[in-house]
Amino acid sequence: MIVDGSSLSPADELAIAELAANACDAVRDPNAAPRFVERLCDTFGSSLAFVARHDYAAGTCQFLVHDRPMPAPLPSYQGKYAQLNPWLVSPQLQRQSAIVWRGEEFVREDQLLPTAFYRGWLEPHGLRHWLGGVIAREGDRLSYVALLRPPSAAPFSAMDGLRLRRLMPHLQIAQRLDPASSDGVPPGNLHNIAFAALERLPFGIVAFDATGAVCYVSTLAAAILKEEDGLSLRGTSLRTDSNAEASKLSDLISSKSALRNQENAGCVKALTISRPSGARPYILQIFPRVFRAAGNGAGAAGAMLFIFDPEGHSEIDGEWLRTLYGLTPAEAKLATLFSIGLSPIEAAQELGITVNTARTHLKRLYSKTGTSRQPELVHLLARLLAVGAAAPRRSIRRRDTAPL
Repeated sequence: MIVDGSSLSPADELAIAELAANACDAVRDPNAAPRFVERLCDTFGSSLAFVARHDYAAGTCQFLVHDRPMPAPLPSYQGKYAQLNPWLVSPQLQRQSAIVWRGEEFVREDQLLPTAFYRGWLEPHGLRHWLGGVIAREGDRLSYVALLRPPSAAPFSAMDGLRLRRLMPHLQIAQRLDPASSDGVPPGNLHNIAFAALERLPFGIVAFDATGAVCYVSTLAAAILKEEDGLSLRGTSLRTDSNAEASKLSDLISSKSALRNQENAGCVKALTISRPSGARPYILQIFPRVFRAAGNGAGAAGAMLFIFDPEGHSEIDGEWLRTLYGLTPAEAKLATLFSIGLSPIEAAQELGITVNTARTHLKRLYSKTGTSRQPELVHLLARLLAVGAAAPRRSIRRRDTAPL
């Protein structure tokens, strides 16, 4: 079983965010499924990926999401071999309600190779390594995502498992958004949910439609643009103070650029925007691609822009920390101050507690979060911020102090 005890890189986190959006589209529109499957395979280095629902009682397999046209291995899997899949009948899987697993963890290679599943399905189709995740259990029905690699590739790693573990909550949401689901959220609410999730990220987000017009601005992006320090919004147009930077930005977010880069959509374009105030430049990441931005669900060729302000900061949400690690309110407040760059002594002064009390809280923070030094704790908090555990920004006056 994959234990979520490590951190993903910012690039991985962004890839998971993209996959989450692709998954929501795929469950509502079969034409969007190939894009989701392609990105899923690219992210995990797999040669085959699909989402299916297995009914143990009826012995049937229903594909919820797969590439189109249906890949050659899938008809026989659906017709016969899903029932023989040793991972689906593994006792470990039966005992777990929600899990991500690598094939070798549940079924060793020496156990797999003699099976009819391997000889009749995996081997003929050039497959061996498995990475799976349970999306939902509904009585005798199990919904799951499967990724497979050929024998010539390395088995899936613990980091692959962590990536999938990060994706699983989004796949669970996507399944509930499926109009065919009995407990599905009405399709019209899809984009409200998606963009509400974007509000949790610690950077500004701006989305553009096919014409290059702004069609969505996150709260943090609106605050940045309101300052008009190198970036501003005029009507539905994003403006810069530099003509040269404006030309580059316009090309990257244009419909022509989006379509030109669709085949290489995994390539992120980056740009810095200078600021008349003298503050460090904004860092922009542009995703030129086809995506769904309109509230009515209409598809459009457009782009999404992420704005990072090196001069700004977001603090971590204390409620997240209390839920994840069982922190007391005092411990969560101290960790929150660490997340915005304060030293232990600065945090103690801000909270009005003694240095000895701060040291006591810090030791408990280390124990509860599985860290042993302040840099490790700060690194963990930074990674949590990267996946959306952010609270509204605030300003705190820094003091000149020595480390604890």
